[in-house]
Amino acid sequence: MIIVSNHSPSVIKSTFHDKYNKRDAQLIYLKKVGNYVKSYCNSNVESVIAELSGEVIQKKTNSAKIEVYCEDIVARHILKNWLLPFKNNIKIQSCSLGAEAYLELIRVKMTSIKNSIIVLDGDKNKQSVHNKIEKYEANNVIFLPSTDCPEKMIYSFLFSLEETDSFWDNRPGRFDKEKCFIGYNNLLTTGAQTDRYKKWFETVKSYFGRGYTKLLNHWKLVQKDEYQAFLQSFVNAYNGIAENCGYTTISME
Repeated sequence: MIIVSNHSPSVIKSTFHDKYNKRDAQLIYLKKVGNYVKSYCNSNVESVIAELSGEVIQKKTNSAKIEVYCEDIVARHILKNWLLPFKNNIKIQSCSLGAEAYLELIRVKMTSIKNSIIVLDGDKNKQSVHNKIEKYEANNVIFLPSTDCPEKMIYSFLFSLEETDSFWDNRPGRFDKEKCFIGYNNLLTTGAQTDRYKKWFETVKSYFGRGYTKLLNHWKLVQKDEYQAFLQSFVNAYNGIAENCGYTTISME
């Protein structure tokens, strides 16, 4: 057995290179902590060199963005607005598939989908879909708020606002509550189907601002609890993927 003492970073780095045989040599670092000397066997070479150089090793992180998929362009605008705090961590894809198509891709374990977040419309938040999610062990699937399609969710929200709410512009000739629902003021009471809400949305979406910003910002302000619950479900799904892939996790703060 040969014991060699050395404190030269260059010698240590050249001796204990990436492919050195740990059965033939061991790197033991001795560090004085208070009145004691602690030994660290098979220390990481980078850690030892940093210690000798008086440096602190910065934790390495993977800056790759996790992809987010949804069902259509309306959901995509919603996600771009609501997930703005995490814009540097995600990439919202323009792919528009139905819930069944996404679930099938999950079933066959497509890697790109497995390591992405799937956001389904609220009307897919039902037991039959949850059964498949559980069967496929898919922890990367979340839902938009409510149990309705996005257009009906928006319709219900706006319909619930008072005529005097700050969202409306009650000046003559402007977009007020009455004009918002002309021809569609009884959808909730008549059991209208999804296509009716979609047609209504097409007639009024231009008044909601670019990317529906005015509407979505007001929704977040009024529906604070629902918004926070959605964000938490997103963070949980994101961190599950991040931990598996070695990415940096995120938080609500």
